[in-house]
Amino acid sequence: MKSLITILVLVSLMSGCAKLPLDNGAPAVPELSLSGPPQANNVAIEVTVDDPDGDRISLKFIATHSTGVTQDFAWTSFLDSGETEVFYLGLSTGQWTLTARAKDEWEEESKARVLEVVVP
Repeated sequence: MKSLITILVLVSLMSGCAKLPLDNGAPAVPELSLSGPPQANNVAIEVTVDDPDGDRISLKFIATHSTGVTQDFAWTSFLDSGETEVFYLGLSTGQWTLTARAKDEWEEESKARVLEVVVP
C-alpha cells in the first residue's frame, strides 16, 4: 500500500497536478494605497498582491497610532493571486502607520509593506 501511495504522489508531481510545499515561494510584498480620502472609522485601503506560484493569498493588517495604540486585525479570507481588493479599516482620527503582510496557502509570508495614513 505504501508503494502505491508513493507511485501516485510521483505521478501527480510529474504531471503538474500537485506540488510539494518545498517548491513554494513567498507572496510578493502587497501593494497598498488609499481608496479615497480617509474618514474616521472607515479607511478604505486598496491592496494588490501576487504569488509567484499562483497560490491564494491572505492578508494581515497592523495599524499603529502615533500615540502607540496598536490595532492588530485578523488574517483576511483567501484571495486569488493578482486580485485587487478594497478593505475597510476602523481607524480613529490621527496619524497611523499601517503595515500589511501577505501569506499563501502554504503559510509562506511576504515581507511587510508600510503605508502612512492621516485620518482627519
